[in-house]
Amino acid sequence: MSTPAEAPAIKAHWWAKTLAGVLCGFALALALATLFHQLTPGGPGKLMLLMWLISPLWLTIASLVYLFRDGWRAWGWLGGASVLAYGAVFVSKLGS
Repeated sequence: MSTPAEAPAIKAHWWAKTLAGVLCGFALALALATLFHQLTPGGPGKLMLLMWLISPLWLTIASLVYLFRDGWRAWGWLGGASVLAYGAVFVSKLGS
């Protein structure tokens, strides 16, 4: 009778990727939703749409984070994208 194979260990960079997707992904989703709010005309259901827009954005970013080669690249790219998105939020707020 054969013994069951040991479960593969979770690689260290998976934790870094997961944290990058959760933390930077949430920040990026908030910034993108804020940009959408500032750059589109208002309407009766706009705030409800924004509320429901954050979750799919966040989950998409959090799931795509595993396509990065390692955790450092995930943190770098998502952190940089978050900084750029919040910069765009700041610039768009200055213009209004």
